[in-house]
Amino acid sequence: MYSGLELLTLGLERGADVHWDLLHNLRTLDCLVYEVQNISVDLAKLETMETVDIMEMLLRGHHTVTGVRRFLQPFLQRLEDAKSGEMRRLVSEYCVTRAEEDLSFPLVVVENSGPDKTGPVLYSVVDTLRLALDCCYAHQTGNQLELAESIYFSIISYFKENPGTRQLKYNVSPMKQEVEMFKNHLEISRILSKNGVVKPLSHLRDHSNDKEVMKKIFDAVTARAEGARPPLDQDGWRLVLRDLQCLQNLVPVVEMTGVMLGYTESLLSSGSHSNIELAGSVMEGLIDTGDSLQLVLTAWRHYYSTAASLSDPDIDLARKCLSLAPDGVRDIQDCYDLIAALQSLADFGLSDLLPMTVLNCQDRMEFVRR
Repeated sequence: MYSGLELLTLGLERGADVHWDLLHNLRTLDCLVYEVQNISVDLAKLETMETVDIMEMLLRGHHTVTGVRRFLQPFLQRLEDAKSGEMRRLVSEYCVTRAEEDLSFPLVVVENSGPDKTGPVLYSVVDTLRLALDCCYAHQTGNQLELAESIYFSIISYFKENPGTRQLKYNVSPMKQEVEMFKNHLEISRILSKNGVVKPLSHLRDHSNDKEVMKKIFDAVTARAEGARPPLDQDGWRLVLRDLQCLQNLVPVVEMTGVMLGYTESLLSSGSHSNIELAGSVMEGLIDTGDSLQLVLTAWRHYYSTAASLSDPDIDLARKCLSLAPDGVRDIQDCYDLIAALQSLADFGLSDLLPMTVLNCQDRMEFVRR
């Protein structure tokens, strides 16, 4: 038995000089009404809709390979028969639009495209690779790393060489460098995600040579480590260091010296005696003496100025930082003197003075007069 739309379609097919657009729209409407079960559309509405919107209606609730093959491919094939290249263009437009928020459907299409697949959505390897890359870089949030990695694993097989000839089975050499860069960005994202930092792949692609922008992703990693709850212990900070070293290897535009300075600064300001000790061992082997001294002085100032009194635990942390500096440095001795001054002031009944007040006072003879 035929539906009313099917009978009309058959009649038009057998008639003379049938307008292709009308026949295409009738077949599409037949699919929407009787297969997709969408009764909210009629021929007049269908004729005014954008093609991508019709694709969405065909796939509503059926964003699976079965839905693609049953509802979408016949629709696209008719458009392809009428105008070569339409299938590739429309699949790309639709998938990239969906990929901005969700990579699930683009993954379905990529996994079922290519000449090695049965009934592929896209036959061309190059078209499949381009779709995969465009969708992953279109994703705006960066929080679907596992799906992006699945897309990568779906296309990497096209770059395997024939063991006998050392030649690629498919002519994809022009895209090899671009796919390798995609892999690099995935590895960077994996390290960042592990450390609680999420960036879209397009951010890495567009700014990979911008030293200032890339430096911020290293700073974000150390900032997350500083704010970890519960606080990281030495083993936790060593894992962060390992990740930073791997990250620098992938982002060489940021020099390792700067990475180590940022890491050590975070250790010194972490509020932990054991982490300050770890900072000392890092400075001994990896940081110049001048830079180390400046880091110590900065950390000391931080703890001293935030302490409420001589008995505040931050004063002990300030002393701990000073202990990392070499003996005989005048600036370090001045810091010790300011800590000793708090004790002297307390001995004379001036224990209510904040350490920051002492540090910032321009005329310290005022304390002598008091």
